[in-house]
Amino acid sequence: MPRVIWHDDSKRLLPLNVLVMTKINGQLLRPLEPFLSDAELLDLYGQMGRPLRHLHEIRMEAFGYLVADGVKDPHSSNEAYMRFQFGKKLEEFRHFGGNVGLAERMERHVASHEDLLKECAFPVLCHDDFHTANIIVSSGSDGRWWLSGVIDVENAVAGDPLIDVAKTLLYSVGESHVKREGLLTGYGPMDRRRWEDTVDLYRLYHALECGIGRPSSARSRLPG
Repeated sequence: MPRVIWHDDSKRLLPLNVLVMTKINGQLLRPLEPFLSDAELLDLYGQMGRPLRHLHEIRMEAFGYLVADGVKDPHSSNEAYMRFQFGKKLEEFRHFGGNVGLAERMERHVASHEDLLKECAFPVLCHDDFHTANIIVSSGSDGRWWLSGVIDVENAVAGDPLIDVAKTLLYSVGESHVKREGLLTGYGPMDRRRWEDTVDLYRLYHALECGIGRPSSARSRLPG
């Protein structure tokens, strides 16, 4: 990741906050993806999985959004944090004109799967934006692409590592079996028996939070 060299928010030098960081050589992966073979994608997504796992080895003090001096509005459990987050996002969904019936179905779905939220015993560092628009890659002398940088950690949270996996699957992997295999192989074994069900629940949260994804397939997962 880039290192901060200098910062200044006094606005004496310029009428702006200034942040100078080290440069990471390479280019963003997202615009490059259409030109890569399946073998190259499998390799790069495997490389993405490994640093994501390393981030999740860093334990945090409480569940919640990360700010400069710690966790903002900390929660003692993942269940409490995610119930709060789902409630907030469903309220926003209704406020901005979301379908009332769909909102009620999502509420019932979350309520019937809350047991999955209890399986995360402690919070870890989650990038919360770990997708190919924030991954930098470089080409080596042998023509192989290498992951050379991870950027944009301003959304970082202390939470369940599976919420990070879910966001990458939603934002970057989609329906690609090659990308999914690469990412999950690089990430390594999951420590929960029902991890796929938990990832599906978090995918719903991310789609609700950001208004992206596949609405038709999201609806098909919701009973009633």
